Amino acid sequence: MNLRKFIDMLEAEYEQQMQYSDVMGEPEIVIDLFKESDYCSRKYEYAGFTTQYIVIDNTSDGCYRVITAFADVYPKELNDE
Repeated sequence: MNLRKFIDMLEAEYEQQMQYSDVMGEPEIVIDLFKESDYCSRKYEYAGFTTQYIVIDNTSDGCYRVITAFADVYPKELNDE
């Protein structure tokens, strides 16, 4: 996706969600979270969603930027730390 278009989408979403900020607070966005599988190394499994651990990184070939969220444990375990 074109980065400017993505920023425009986020800005529009922010403005729309600000209508509810007096009740809901500052708008947030979550992203799907993945963790390495306990059953097969180098495979990942869905671990819920998060507002933390979000990074913008390169794809493995270095050609593209990608938004990801990976953790070593499930979110419930993260909260226990």
